[in-house]
Amino acid sequence: MINIILCEGGTDQRLLGAYLERSAGWTRTKMKSVPFAHYPNIWYVKEDDENKTLGILSVNGTNFTPALTDIMKSETLEHTIERIAVVTDHDDMTAETTRLMKIHDVICKGLGVWPFYDDIVPSQWLDVTFFDGFASRCVIKFCYLLVPMSETGALETFMLEAISENPEMCNVVERAMYFIDGVKATSHCYLKRRREVIKSRLGACMAVFNPDRILNTTNWLIKSVEWEKFEAAHKQFSALREI
Repeated sequence: MINIILCEGGTDQRLLGAYLERSAGWTRTKMKSVPFAHYPNIWYVKEDDENKTLGILSVNGTNFTPALTDIMKSETLEHTIERIAVVTDHDDMTAETTRLMKIHDVICKGLGVWPFYDDIVPSQWLDVTFFDGFASRCVIKFCYLLVPMSETGALETFMLEAISENPEMCNVVERAMYFIDGVKATSHCYLKRRREVIKSRLGACMAVFNPDRILNTTNWLIKSVEWEKFEAAHKQFSALREI
């Protein structure tokens, strides 16, 4: 069976892939023929079961409707997906309500099922039962993950929280946040948007962690940090380890 994770962008893909490779026994692979190949995708196989595959697909933004529409259409023709997770930034309250409702409605319309919005609990798996084109009863497991889980923010917020578990890194994170917050408070030209502040905090940390490679340090940080050792990573992505 196929497992799918939909995320916003390339950084999300790499972080999720790095975490699952180290903590859940997935290995990156090249597949001759992949479904939904028109979306940026990275594929993995389970180390102890090569028949189990995982695709992490990027939708390049927060609009998951086109990708989910394609996936639901494919499922009604032939049920091949065991689990599908949507991982998205916890930007604001709309991520908890409006964005989730749109995703829910696409699934309901695509599979022809009754509303199940009230049963959705972020970071928990939910069985969605439907009938495919052969009138066979099928079940697809669905999960909605907000990053970070318990506060508004983005992937960068989670990354700062996770690496702060390392005492040496924590010192840098605290000073970087103090610096960026000071710039925001005194500047009329820079860091006007909340997302710019979040990204700048991580960027300031990366400039210290690896100044020689600052232009390409996001990839370096994702690959080098042992995410599987951070409690924050396990809390955030524990549902994905069930795939």
